[in-house]
Amino acid sequence: MGHADTRLTVHGRLLLLVQRVIADQRPVAHVAEELGMSRQRTHRWVARFRAEGVTGLVDRSSRPLRSPRRTSPQEEESVLAARRGRAAASVVMRATRAPRSSAARTARLRAARRRRLKS
Repeated sequence: MGHADTRLTVHGRLLLLVQRVIADQRPVAHVAEELGMSRQRTHRWVARFRAEGVTGLVDRSSRPLRSPRRTSPQEEESVLAARRGRAAASVVMRATRAPRSSAARTARLRAARRRRLKS
């Protein structure tokens, strides 16, 4: 489903937006203004409907398909091994040669993951 601020549901996009622009042949700018949406967003929904049909009106994830600069699993393990001794992020940074922010984030994410698994 969409997030809490979604202007229209899939059904609403189909009935209100696509119907008005394609079937009624109304200008996208007018329909966008009527629905309180940006012209760019309205164009995007109409283009997706033309390309994919109703399935194009479903919300999509904004998560990137790949993260080329992500910390490698080997580097994460070396950071976590150094942090098991309760060393500060700056000490871990020197021991593992990982950036301080990466060392702190890795430890924080692993701790959060462990808490989720316990509950």
